Amino acid sequence: NGSENLLLFNGYLFCIRSGKLINHFDRFSPHVSGIFMPSNFEVLINTELWDLRTYKLLERALHLKDVAVKRTFNDDILFGENVRDDYHICHSGHHLFNWGKFHPLLGDYIGLYKSKDLSQLAKIDFDNYLMFANISNNCDKFA
Repeated sequence: NGSENLLLFNGYLFCIRSGKLINHFDRFSPHVSGIFMPSNFEVLINTELWDLRTYKLLERALHLKDVAVKRTFNDDILFGENVRDDYHICHSGHHLFNWGKFHPLLGDYIGLYKSKDLSQLAKIDFDNYLMFANISNNCDKFA
């Protein structure tokens, strides 16, 4: 997050200074994807937007189901990668076992979302599954 005092891992929020667990957010999905929002007062975990001050659920963005969201260098835009329906990581050992097999990890589209309201700005569909996807610093190129 902006103050660099918090660490979000697998739905658990830790204080880096003390090393203590601050909060465990409920999981509503088998996928675990979480980011601090640009406001630094909210965290997006899968489809759920949580308030970091009260640890209460603010809203559910169901259109982000099976989408792994990342922040970009532009705080107004979020980058989302569709996760394959049949690729569910149950534990880290499963992920490490499959890492070297070169199976497509992602689904067949990527999207751009507004960070203010999580609405979709753009969606790019592909004919095949993706191995990896990323976006340039100024959000104008995809790789």
